[in-house]
Amino acid sequence: MKVSIATSTKMGRTYILDVEPSTTVAQLKTKFLQEVNDLLDTQQTYFVFDGEILQDENDTLESYGIEDDALLHAFSGNGVKKRAMASLGIKFLDVSDDKSIKIVQWSRTGPQWQRTRHGLCLQGICTNVNCQAAQQHVIMPIGYKKFDMVTDPDETTTKCPMCGRFVAPKSCGFNNCWWRFQGKKQIDDNKAPVSCESEWQQAGDAYHYFDDKTTGTVTWRKLTIEATKKKTL
Repeated sequence: MKVSIATSTKMGRTYILDVEPSTTVAQLKTKFLQEVNDLLDTQQTYFVFDGEILQDENDTLESYGIEDDALLHAFSGNGVKKRAMASLGIKFLDVSDDKSIKIVQWSRTGPQWQRTRHGLCLQGICTNVNCQAAQQHVIMPIGYKKFDMVTDPDETTTKCPMCGRFVAPKSCGFNNCWWRFQGKKQIDDNKAPVSCESEWQQAGDAYHYFDDKTTGTVTWRKLTIEATKKKTL
């Protein structure tokens, strides 16, 4: 299949590349940089498709819903990326739907990649095919902290506990803490984002998590999740 990549450099030229649905974001980046004959640092270049930054370089184009004749946009620069992420937002479970929270008791037989710590934990799928946790839901402990879901995820904060590769967070869980969120979500691209927030909620000595089987994913233009040991005003 063919995809078009519009760039903000090179006088705004658009490049057409032959790819496969199984092509990874990393492979697409290499192919693109070869095509533009540029010496840009691959760590500085990133793509945007349908309002979403392709954050996980091990994911395939198919996993991002990219099909034949799709149009992507290429950008370069960490500072630009931070600003782009802030304006585009992220796709994450609807944490305003607290009815979808499930509670599971602790187990001594669970996999190593699902170990938690007190406070906030983020969840995502490791896409590293060489990892012991490949294609598994992994838990990334954050602890007692205020976490900006739009700008804070990176290779140091949200990574697979087994292989250390970046994992895009898609959901979250809590235990032994008080937690709350504040954000601005957009369910429909044709409707304005809606501000929403929660009161402090308590998660006891068990794992409280948002179930992705019953909770829909929305676009968050802003989303901050906070977990503390003690409830604050």
